[in-house]
Amino acid sequence: MKKPHLEKKDLLPFLIYLYLFLPFALFLIGWTKPIVSIPVLIVLTVCFYRMVMSFPELWLPKISRENILNIGLILFVIFVWVYFSGIGGFAAQNSDHSARNGIFETLVTEKWPVVNFSSERFGQPVALVYYFGFWLPAAIIGKLFGLKAGYIVQIIWASTGIFFFYYLIIAKYIKKIVFWPLLVVIFFSGLDILGIYLLRHRISDVPITAHKEWWAVLFQFSSMTTQLFWVFNQAIPAWFATLILLVQKNNRYIAVIIALTMITSTLPFVGLVVLAICVIVKNFISKDIDGQVRFPVRDIFTFENIFGVGVIGIISFLFLKANIYSRISFPYYLSARGIVLLWFLFYIVEAGIYAIAVWKYHKRNYLLYYSAFWLAVCPWVMVGFSADFCMRASIPALVILLLLVIDTINKSYSVRDFRILITIIVILAIGSYTPISEITRTTINTVARMRNNQPIALEKTDIWLQQFSGIIKDSIFFDYLARIPKEK
Repeated sequence: MKKPHLEKKDLLPFLIYLYLFLPFALFLIGWTKPIVSIPVLIVLTVCFYRMVMSFPELWLPKISRENILNIGLILFVIFVWVYFSGIGGFAAQNSDHSARNGIFETLVTEKWPVVNFSSERFGQPVALVYYFGFWLPAAIIGKLFGLKAGYIVQIIWASTGIFFFYYLIIAKYIKKIVFWPLLVVIFFSGLDILGIYLLRHRISDVPITAHKEWWAVLFQFSSMTTQLFWVFNQAIPAWFATLILLVQKNNRYIAVIIALTMITSTLPFVGLVVLAICVIVKNFISKDIDGQVRFPVRDIFTFENIFGVGVIGIISFLFLKANIYSRISFPYYLSARGIVLLWFLFYIVEAGIYAIAVWKYHKRNYLLYYSAFWLAVCPWVMVGFSADFCMRASIPALVILLLLVIDTINKSYSVRDFRILITIIVILAIGSYTPISEITRTTINTVARMRNNQPIALEKTDIWLQQFSGIIKDSIFFDYLARIPKEK
């Protein structure tokens, strides 16, 4: 029986769950009234403690000179990857960073919750309503020590999340400190260059620095590097939460895990819900010992799960619901001629080829079917007026496909199945053209700006747009839960 106090071996679970819990805890403190935040934080702390004490036993590396050197190399590569993503503004940034810089700097410089009482655009008070949880730990440091310190902590926070993501991958699938899984993560992508070719575009006419993933025009799945370089604030928490779900041995904490991602990764959260349903069913079926499927109520209706859905989920939902842009619709292109054929080509090029490659080792793995199903559904849903749902709700399923590829590489190599191994390596090599393009563009732009003595980071843009704003009037969250600052 586990001791009722934390021990040294609980440090890693403590840090892993802290990364998951901290953004929502800061949101509670900064955005809700004490009568709401204090009791919720107390219960949240109880959940946190119970989850740390019950963390599944995972493989841990031995302390050796070789492992320490390997970990040092892995941390260095992760840091370089994050540095060139533009996070923190120390390398050239893609266009999406201008709004993200604006959101972060607003979180640092303005009182929480952030409210604009004199909005000319909306003609009434509006609040910053967005999935900004990723930035909150760094924003706290920015408030205390200045904006530059906050940007540095952004890099540290991102690198830490990716390292935990890497650790959970090797702990579940490899059980050895090795470098190659990180390379697969960095260069994993759909075969965008193949899609460009099949649509009869001349590859030589496409610059190496061009953004490749809009080749299907209406649909897009983003490579891991593209996610990091464009939407890191959603991607990293979603990657992390996907692995946390997969290492669970039962269903006791699943709802609270995914509920905590609502404030960081709202669109990937939808994909995580579908994944969680699959994990729950799988865990139930695995308990069957006499040929019958049982559904133990106590394993799902736990204190943590009820609290996760009933409190974390409701508070997050009421806040995000205030966003002006929050609506789901069907795409205008549903009636377009040839759309099904384009979707089918897109699906095969971006996901189907990988699914076929891992089939031999995962044809009985429910995760393959989850990934295949969800990646087929995502392109047909729209949020607002863009393809963001397709690009972001697909993230957990793309992570699953990445994991299946890593596991297939490991298994095929261990049994010397070189036909499968070489096939996957070739597919990855073709797909790597997209992340290489992303990295190349950032590198070229960074060097050019340094030579021309231009600012490296993009200037922040006005954040008081529909996609970042929420009307305060008649909002349940802002009427009853939020602590509104005094008007300036």
